[in-house]
Amino acid sequence: MKYKKLGQTGLEVSAITIGSWAMGGGVWWGSDHDDQRYVDTLKYGFDNGINIVDTAMGYGEGHSEEVVGQALRGCRDKVYVASKATAEFLTAEKAEKTVQDSLKRLGIDYIDIYFIHWPQPGISVAHNMEALETLRKKGMIRFIGVSNFTTKHMDIARTAGTIDVFQPPYSLFWRNIEQELLPYCVKNNIGLMTYSSLAMGLLSGKFTAELNLEEEDIRKTMVPLFQGETYMKALNSVEKLRVIAARHDVTLAQAALSWVCNQPDISTAIFGARSPQQLAENIIAVDIALEDEELKEMGKVCEEVNRDIADWDTMYFKEADAFRIID
Repeated sequence: MKYKKLGQTGLEVSAITIGSWAMGGGVWWGSDHDDQRYVDTLKYGFDNGINIVDTAMGYGEGHSEEVVGQALRGCRDKVYVASKATAEFLTAEKAEKTVQDSLKRLGIDYIDIYFIHWPQPGISVAHNMEALETLRKKGMIRFIGVSNFTTKHMDIARTAGTIDVFQPPYSLFWRNIEQELLPYCVKNNIGLMTYSSLAMGLLSGKFTAELNLEEEDIRKTMVPLFQGETYMKALNSVEKLRVIAARHDVTLAQAALSWVCNQPDISTAIFGARSPQQLAENIIAVDIALEDEELKEMGKVCEEVNRDIADWDTMYFKEADAFRIID
């Protein structure tokens, strides 16, 4: 496993973070759910060099945190824990209870990084930061992160506290952060911990022209990569990426994850896995020796898809209220 510094935190984190989004269960996360399998998956990762896990109170209404908590038993001292809550739960009145509830579900005494998961119109991110800074002083959290923010949000937040880590989506199919957000974080020494490394599964190579998703799956209606012509362009790019992956005798998913891990300013890439076997396959991505020209080639193959979604505010909303009304 390779390790990188996470901004100004002083933490040395593995190039891959285990993501627990799917471990929450519920209609958004699909019917293929097995808590024990997920615990085994997390433990496999911890035993094989991954030293950071990402979860949230919003994943299955806290159930993901409970699953992570089971996996942490006996190895808390070697794993960094990141969790998060949306702005409405991190006001001065609610923040302490919100974090206490996360701690209880996780079964731990402190959380290494706590994120404002999403900003919300009408809720001051500066006030969110003040509340989190208070919890930092109390020892409930060590570092403060923000996720799905604009640079304007971060400017406001930084008037009230220190942003240690930023968590945005980033993959071959979603590179919007490269314009403003990534340079902003580099300039201000904010660690980058990115999610959706495989573009919500699209870069796994498992999808075909006939999109078969469960009725409640949010990708069918909310995620631009899975819509109309953009989806077909993505499938075309996937086939070209397979050729590059084949040069190294690796899977498309391994190559796509390796592309993120090879970006110099990304500290750690979040990757979700549903089984120890799936995680074992993709840990290999860290050691794939992609040449600089191949990294550029992979990016070029996906340019058309990125142009299609360049004007979307987030992976889920073309015009997100929180990105237009900034408090």
